[in-house]
Amino acid sequence: MNILKLLFVIAAPTLVILAISLSSAHATDILVNGGLENGAGPQGWTLTQTTSAVSPLGDYNNNGTADAADYVLWRKNVNTSNALPNDNGLGTPINSSHYDLWRSNFGSVSTGGLSVSASEQISDAQEPPATGNGLLVKPYAGNTYPFLDQNLPVNLWLTQTYVAGPAAAGKTYTFSGDSTYQGAYSGNIDTLYPDAPSGPIASPTKTQFQLSFLNSSNVVLSTSTLDLPKHRADTGTPTWVTSSLSAVAPTGTFKVQVTLAATNMLASCSSACPFGQDVRFDNFSLKDSVATTTDRLVNGSLDAVGIPAAWSLQTVGNDGVQFSSADFAVHSGNVGMWLRSFQGNNPNPPANNPGPIDAVISQVVPATPGQSYTYSAWAKLQQAYSGLDPTSGTQTFIKMEFLDNGGATIGSPVSLELGPNGPLGPNFWPAGPDNGQGVWQQVSLPTTVAPAGTANIRVYGGATGMITEADRFPGLAESAMFDDFSLIAGSSGSGSGNLLTGALAAASVPEPTTVWLALLTLIGWSLGQRRRT
Repeated sequence: MNILKLLFVIAAPTLVILAISLSSAHATDILVNGGLENGAGPQGWTLTQTTSAVSPLGDYNNNGTADAADYVLWRKNVNTSNALPNDNGLGTPINSSHYDLWRSNFGSVSTGGLSVSASEQISDAQEPPATGNGLLVKPYAGNTYPFLDQNLPVNLWLTQTYVAGPAAAGKTYTFSGDSTYQGAYSGNIDTLYPDAPSGPIASPTKTQFQLSFLNSSNVVLSTSTLDLPKHRADTGTPTWVTSSLSAVAPTGTFKVQVTLAATNMLASCSSACPFGQDVRFDNFSLKDSVATTTDRLVNGSLDAVGIPAAWSLQTVGNDGVQFSSADFAVHSGNVGMWLRSFQGNNPNPPANNPGPIDAVISQVVPATPGQSYTYSAWAKLQQAYSGLDPTSGTQTFIKMEFLDNGGATIGSPVSLELGPNGPLGPNFWPAGPDNGQGVWQQVSLPTTVAPAGTANIRVYGGATGMITEADRFPGLAESAMFDDFSLIAGSSGSGSGNLLTGALAAASVPEPTTVWLALLTLIGWSLGQRRRT
């Protein structure tokens, strides 16, 4: 609802019409995972995180719906000691309370397969004494926002496939990894605690290593499984345990796939949670019986962070970007985008990195014609970063474009170059301390109204044409960072697209003092009119 609207005309030398609307309309960030925190997973691995299907209360035949068939089943079992599933702990004998539960949930259907953020790749999960990252898994993720008080079972699979080739058959492969359980991890106990959101039910959680052999067409030939031990005596200080699984590759094996599977995890308690509920993993390896010292996994230490969930990554060249938890790469949270320009145009480059390198992330989100959108990000350009050299050819930018239903761009993209050749200029980026480490700055595109025919918006952030300039700036830092992207729908904007910009730029205008005096006078007049009504 509009609080105030003013329309006024200022004469001499040119008519300028300004329409100002102070509105209470909500501004909403519509980007998914703009902070780059969720679902990135370790580099080289595939991370899948979902909730399990959960039958609704009153679904006594367990078919996923509380319907008329459940009433029939209740009638058949009333006054008996035949237990019914999904009874919210009512137990036996079956009575009118079971009927009331079914009636209050009639029409409810099962929920499941929903995306959930149940892990973080952070240094706190690193196995000592090494430094780096490990994988922290949060079994209670199905009982926090957006699933608050639902305690949905959570599944996590971390998978990597090694292309072994036709010589794999007959070799013995060993998959190993380290883990530590907190005392109340639902995979460490047989029964949830009395104050668990789901009550003291038997824990359904399984924590497993899986070793699968595939042929060249990705058909699974065999799978071996290891249940990781529980009832661990974690008394506050993490106790790391190494677990190993071995199997012989059958005839026809071409690929070897390893998987960490933590399934049907639940919040096991509410307040009386001895030593916490988390589980941590680190230092995986895959070795065979021939090359016994060669680890076949990429990033088995989990130190390198992968692509964040909901984003796409386009690269040219080798290792031009990492999604890092290092302090210098993070504006807020645990993960930031680290553009590694020093990997470009190396004096002796490998064959897959012959020159300048690119690294650009993008995301597509639904949009509405006529709605206004403001895209922004936090960025940091270090002193010797090639994007600060106007002659390097490096372009560092954020960009937004509107798409129709077919994915075609409508009109021209809206973009902002962050380097010295862009409108911000070279002085926008302070060198910062410690050999030019740089300073975080927020950058924003003008607020832009989606044109007719818009179905989606695609936003970008990153750089192209990055090269090393170590010869020109020896000893100085030469990277760039992005973090905390935001796409606000329904905002009046906070940068070059805010109120008044378009109207004042279109014509010759009076002295600024005259404008603001007239504006203040009219605001006072409007408020006076409101007091009189």
